[in-house]
Amino acid sequence: MPEYLELHGGREDDISASSQPEPPRNIKPLVFGLLIAFLGYLLGKIF
Repeated sequence: MPEYLELHGGREDDISASSQPEPPRNIKPLVFGLLIAFLGYLLGKIF
């Protein structure tokens, strides 16, 4: 039984771990926008 509880606890850790990557998915568009803004800034400096 203790082994089953440990496995169940591991599954809970996996659930919390799978819920963590969700915020970065929301942040990804922000990072993408920053990259576009940075590239636009560099192009503005060059041209």
